[in-house]
Amino acid sequence: MNHLLVSLVLMHLAAGVFGADDVVRLSVMEGDSVPLHIKPDEIQGAEKVLWTFNGDEKHIAWIDKEKNTSSVPENGREIFRDRLKLNNQTGDLTITNITSQHSGLYQLEIRASSKISYKRFNVTVSAITEPDQRSHWVITGPLLTVALMLLGGFFIIYKRCKNKRSSDEDKETDVPLK
Repeated sequence: MNHLLVSLVLMHLAAGVFGADDVVRLSVMEGDSVPLHIKPDEIQGAEKVLWTFNGDEKHIAWIDKEKNTSSVPENGREIFRDRLKLNNQTGDLTITNITSQHSGLYQLEIRASSKISYKRFNVTVSAITEPDQRSHWVITGPLLTVALMLLGGFFIIYKRCKNKRSSDEDKETDVPLK
């Protein structure tokens, strides 16, 4: 019985430690809009909601429910100019027209009267690359070949039908009159 109790306590502690460091991983393409969602129960009872980027002390967005205010300050962060949208009701942060400069760790700090909790989002932004010309021809070449073969086949059928018609017309005109 003692071993069972010790095992349960250790499992509970391990779940608490590992659960605290959960990171939501998001992979997106340049130019996309990326919403960083918060579950309603995570923000319930929160007095302040603070967003930071890559461990910087400066907040990129915040909500103060006690003062009924929110902000997305520039704070010298040119990379976020006109790109952050903060939902005052849910605390969700949306990054619009994202670029590779926006790759990194976004941390949400939720302050309630009795506790502080965190949620982390690791955002990876992939660049849009121009398609390789060779890969373009890998698809286009066979399609063009098939299209030309079909066109050639239709042309041959057309010519045969036309020749047959003119041959039939010649036979009709060659009929001797009696």
